[in-house]
Amino acid sequence: SFNLLVNNGAAAGQVIFHTHIHIIPRKARDCLWTSESLRRRTLKLDQEASQLADRVREQLSFLNNAEESKDQGSSLTGD
Repeated sequence: SFNLLVNNGAAAGQVIFHTHIHIIPRKARDCLWTSESLRRRTLKLDQEASQLADRVREQLSFLNNAEESKDQGSSLTGD
């Protein structure tokens, strides 16, 4: 098993500013990433996935409306 890792940009942790890919060999339960030690639970697809999708749609709608409001407020009108 292995992970492929690409850090793109300083905010993502890139320190060498050219394209490079890390190939990280893995073993079961090596806990390389902190999140791997967290307990996982099965997603209840019908209910939880639907709720998650609804929340994502709401946020996207909110962002789209905010962008449209910003664009309308910055338009210039000529007389």
